[in-house]
Amino acid sequence: LYPAVGLYQRDDRASLYTVSNSDLLGSGKSATPPLVSSGSFYYPSAKDGVEVEPRVISGVRAWNRSLCADGITFTSEALMQTIKVLTCESISSIESSILMTRLLPSLASSICLIPSCIPNLSAKYAMEFMPLVTRCAKLIDRKFSDDDDCRLGLDMKEGLWVLRAKSSSSETDSQSCANLKEYEVQLSRKSLEMHDSVYTIFKGEGKSKSSRSPHETLSFTAATCGTHIQIIEEWKSTDLQHSSNSPIVIDGRLNLDGTKLEGFYFCKEDGSTGQISGNLEIPGKVSPPNCSKQLVKTEALLCQAVGHLALMLSSKTVLADVDEDDENPEDSLAIIKSQDSFQQILQASRILSCGRIDRRGQISRRIADSIRERCRAINTSDHVVVVEEWENLIYRSLHTTSDDFSTLGSVDAMEAKHTIQQYSLSSKNEGSFSRLCADEYKSSRINVAASILYHIGSNEEKSTNHERVLLSWRASLQIMETGIREALLNLKPGLQRKEACIERCRLSNIISAFLLDFPTLSAIASPNSIVDEIAFIYKSIRAPKDLELIKLQMDSRTEKSTLRFIGFRSLELLLQTEDSVEGISNQIAIETTMTSLPRLLRQSPPSFIPSEHLSNYELNNQHYSSIIAGCAPSIHRCLTSSVHSIYECLGAILASTLVQDLQRNQKTIFS
Repeated sequence: LYPAVGLYQRDDRASLYTVSNSDLLGSGKSATPPLVSSGSFYYPSAKDGVEVEPRVISGVRAWNRSLCADGITFTSEALMQTIKVLTCESISSIESSILMTRLLPSLASSICLIPSCIPNLSAKYAMEFMPLVTRCAKLIDRKFSDDDDCRLGLDMKEGLWVLRAKSSSSETDSQSCANLKEYEVQLSRKSLEMHDSVYTIFKGEGKSKSSRSPHETLSFTAATCGTHIQIIEEWKSTDLQHSSNSPIVIDGRLNLDGTKLEGFYFCKEDGSTGQISGNLEIPGKVSPPNCSKQLVKTEALLCQAVGHLALMLSSKTVLADVDEDDENPEDSLAIIKSQDSFQQILQASRILSCGRIDRRGQISRRIADSIRERCRAINTSDHVVVVEEWENLIYRSLHTTSDDFSTLGSVDAMEAKHTIQQYSLSSKNEGSFSRLCADEYKSSRINVAASILYHIGSNEEKSTNHERVLLSWRASLQIMETGIREALLNLKPGLQRKEACIERCRLSNIISAFLLDFPTLSAIASPNSIVDEIAFIYKSIRAPKDLELIKLQMDSRTEKSTLRFIGFRSLELLLQTEDSVEGISNQIAIETTMTSLPRLLRQSPPSFIPSEHLSNYELNNQHYSSIIAGCAPSIHRCLTSSVHSIYECLGAILASTLVQDLQRNQKTIFS
């Protein structure tokens, strides 16, 4: 319970401080129990450091999971009803619908406030609501014709306003409360001679509400353009002994209703600055509601909700959910523990960092199924059809891109193995450990040499080809000898030397087949550097389990990149045609959608991030153009293509807008 504080005197003030968790850079987990503001408080895990019985943790998770399902069901039903109304009803019926004028704006605003920090549940909200919100925004946009005025129509409301200004200078709490200035202004709208001006002017007079300055009066002039507001205040003292003028300039923003403002002020007299906020206390003239403007605002809120949901899919918590598997906790724990041990391999190896080739779209389909299974909340509702249609559009480009590169490298791998087999027939250079298991050793060495030749590539000149085959064959000998020697040095009790040699040969075969799943680097790296890198990979993987953990990590990074791709793709679908539903064309809605784009793009890591935490930071904050080490190349191509498509669409919209503005200005000049 929060304590109740009574403020009996007129000029008493109370300071409110926010409570937030400390920033975490390492594993993202805190050793202390989570605070109320933490998402893990609502969906806890035994790894969060909370000393509570597993039964209690399971009960809390089940309770909040049920609340999430109920909220998704209610919201989905409301959005589906909205889709039906927008599909069938005329514009006049829509404007008189309580669902459209009252419920939908509130629902869109609530979706914009869904937290992205709740494990497991935030992703469900995003994946369930995104298709429905996108469809609603597109259907509203289709109701406007080219002749309709689709401007947001934001105006500052007339009436009695109460404003509060606080200096930003460093001072104690008592001084801050004393310098907090509160005053009221009676505002009225003033007409302009230019009827087509984009600015709206308001003027008014007011006085201070503080007993410390009873002799001050205020002259107030404001100009608004959309949500942007600029104000000039002139304070005058009625005390003859202290007569002075004190002009103040304010720059701020209005809310969508025009009843609140926030901004910053600058006092020209003493150069002081600070924050200012205000709200409409007593409304003045009440104008009749403009339903068309209300629909424009609702569409803007829906587009802002789409941007917020897209950001949720690339949030730190949702990306961390990929490594959390309630059904297979052992795999989740193994991935988390192996992140540090195998981080060096994925980051240092250019081969592994490029990701595995997605042959026939197998990886992308498996990842898509994993996201569907983890992020879907309900499966027995009418809105499932809309969700599945949206998902098909999301993943269609993913599967198409994967199929285009399905045969990449397959022919070269077979040719490389055939070339090495032919060369091995005439070569008598055998290793010292080949006597332990001659057949297994030779077969494994051929596979190792074939994987090396596959990556260093071939050349049109026969002399160069022979040199690369020879390099591959000699390097395979060194790799085989080093691997078997290390296996014999770490020989397990009761295991024969021959058995240890056979196990190492089998492991080399597995690694060789694994390396054939990656694109070659022959175009950007020298053969010797590629050989050294391959030798490093064979040396680092000491057991089949190590290779499986690397694959799990690479799948995890691919799934995280896919979630980021879905965020960008959702914005792209909002702007483009979705089957029979065209993309949005309302400029206000487009601007609102793009407010989330800079945060989706991300920035490069700041210089203050410690080097030991840099890899974890990159997974959660990496710029879209940077390849996450181990991510499948097809996913990265889709991600880049989606971003480029968004910019192309914005460029076409901007060009069309400039042409329309030019034509409008020409008409005004000639008239």
